[in-house]
Amino acid sequence: SRALTALCDRSRGTALAGLAAALERSRRHGSPLARTLHEQASSLRADQRREVTERAARAAPKMQLAVALLLVPSVLLIVAAAIVAYSGSLLPGF
Repeated sequence: SRALTALCDRSRGTALAGLAAALERSRRHGSPLARTLHEQASSLRADQRREVTERAARAAPKMQLAVALLLVPSVLLIVAAAIVAYSGSLLPGF
C-alpha cells in the first residue's frame, strides 16, 4: 500500500496512478484485476495512437517546407538548363 502510494508520488503519471489504484483496490477488496488492466491497456493504446497521429500531423508541414526549399529550385534549374540548351539549337547564330 505504501509502496504503491510512493510509486505514484514519484512518477506523477496518470497511467501509473490508475494502475496503482487498481492494484490497491484488488488487494484490498479481492476484486478481479484482469478487466481493469485490459481497459487501462486499451486506453493507453488509444492515447498512444492519438499522440502519434498528432505528431504526424505536425510533421507534414515540415516535410512540405523541405520539398519546397530543396526540390523546387533544383527542378527549376533543370528546366532552365533544358530551355537554354534547346534555344541554342533553335538560334544557330547565337
